[in-house]
Amino acid sequence: MQEIDVGQVVREEGPASHWSKRGTPTMGGALILSSIFISTVLWGDLQNRYLLVALGVTTLFGLLGWVDDLMKIRMKSSAGLSGLSKIFWQSIIALSAACFLFYSSTNPHELSLI
Repeated sequence: MQEIDVGQVVREEGPASHWSKRGTPTMGGALILSSIFISTVLWGDLQNRYLLVALGVTTLFGLLGWVDDLMKIRMKSSAGLSGLSKIFWQSIIALSAACFLFYSSTNPHELSLI
């Protein structure tokens, strides 16, 4: 990532201690997500809908982080997505997953924790 100049951009008005983060490679979530995805596909029970929902939510949250990092890289600033838009999309993803689990339940005991 450092070879192609994909590094963390630090805000000018931020604390001086954050200047050491300048140039730190960004997009590290891609490595984490790929390891989660590969290990889940290899060893997970892919018939379990809870596992699939968790994997889907994790993937969508990772996609949101990727968009945020991509915006930071393209604009060469630390702005990225606004905090409000991140919370909005995270809430939409979480509510969608909760609604899916609620409405796809086939047994009343599945809803005992909701």
